[in-house]
Amino acid sequence: MPKFDKHEEAVMRLMFGLADSVEEAQPSEILEEAEKRGVNLLDEAEEVRGVLRSAGRAYLQRKLRESRAAYEAAVTNIHEQNYDLPGSVSGRRQLLEGVLRERPQFQGIVMTAQHRNFGELTDEDVTSFLRQLKILGLLDMPATPTTK
Repeated sequence: MPKFDKHEEAVMRLMFGLADSVEEAQPSEILEEAEKRGVNLLDEAEEVRGVLRSAGRAYLQRKLRESRAAYEAAVTNIHEQNYDLPGSVSGRRQLLEGVLRERPQFQGIVMTAQHRNFGELTDEDVTSFLRQLKILGLLDMPATPTTK
């Protein structure tokens, strides 16, 4: 059972109080009141069901929205950071090749099933892999690869 804050508890008490008052009322009283006010109870019931479904869905999805916002903030942060990567496409590709040559255990991290052929990686993929390795602290090699 989820925990509720003070506001949610107050809303829940109000809803339960309304439900109790309707439950305790005589059906003839409810029908008479609705007729007096020109209210179609079936339309009202459908509207209430819709509001409750919408509110329930919104409540259940709040963690998803929070997670999505955190993810988007992290992605924005990744793109805004300076990673000290080579400025050229070939330089970044050489750096990644050097990292994979020096640390073959990274091959499984970088080369997923969709990127089995290193030559087919786009510059965006290479840059993304280098950024991820930097963020993880796994790229302590200089920005300009040295030749042996």
